[in-house]
Amino acid sequence: MPADSRRVLLRLLASALFLPIAIVLIAALSRLLAALEDPAGAVAFDRIALGVGIVWVLVLVGLPIVLAIQSLTADRHRDDEAE
Repeated sequence: MPADSRRVLLRLLASALFLPIAIVLIAALSRLLAALEDPAGAVAFDRIALGVGIVWVLVLVGLPIVLAIQSLTADRHRDDEAE
């Protein structure tokens, strides 16, 4: 497997694992700001959490696609080596 595809796969996997933690922390900060009566800050962090959530969904969609591409290219490389 080429090093580039392994690096992309590793970054996608790390993002899939760590982005939910970031979303929870940002949403908690937003609720804290709302409790401290800072509505502008709460709205800003709500929107940031929404943006990070959208990125997380895109990562979750991209991860199986990259895995499928990696699997198909690995099969082709094994077939070429066998011949």
